[in-house]
Amino acid sequence: MGFSPSKSIPSVTKELNGKEHVVNSSIQKKGDFTVLVIQEVTPRLVLRSGNAVVGLENSGFGKVHAADGSTVSRQVERVEKTESN
Repeated sequence: MGFSPSKSIPSVTKELNGKEHVVNSSIQKKGDFTVLVIQEVTPRLVLRSGNAVVGLENSGFGKVHAADGSTVSRQVERVEKTESN
């Protein structure tokens, strides 16, 4: 999520079963923005800054299932290359 460099960055948690849990996040500078990078995909996030609270819901979470190491696109093919010495 991008923020103006002059604005404070909110804390971020995930909401599971009515409780908030810490998520890993980091701050990066991208062009004219300060970017909050959230290291997890989850159905619900909560952003807090002072007394302000915003809830974000990912309505697409869990709708597409793919096996580990796979993809949902039939146009993508995984090719493993061997290292030649």
